[in-house]
Amino acid sequence: MSYNVELVYGDEVATVPSHLEGGILTMGGNPYAEMSVTYNYNAYYSKFLHTKGLRGLSGLTGRQSIPNLIFAMLHLGTDRDDDYWAKTPGNAGYALKIMLGWASLHQDAVWNIT
Repeated sequence: MSYNVELVYGDEVATVPSHLEGGILTMGGNPYAEMSVTYNYNAYYSKFLHTKGLRGLSGLTGRQSIPNLIFAMLHLGTDRDDDYWAKTPGNAGYALKIMLGWASLHQDAVWNIT
């Protein structure tokens, strides 16, 4: 199970530099601000990001989410484990680091997290 994360302008997903992040990889990289983030990190998100976990960012603009993302990242760190699925603070923080980059690029886009 995972969160589906995307940063959108209406019905259009924002474009970002091609990436290979999240639980589902796209061959050649994904040029859109979308990724799958495992529920394994939820305890960290509920503690440091929002009581609703990652979904608590849904409906916020990139600009509005930046302070929340920074706060959580500072507490979690961004050091990834070799195992993406491992429930580590660094894995959880690294996903937020990617989202922070997208939020910075598209401050008026809105988070859609299901």
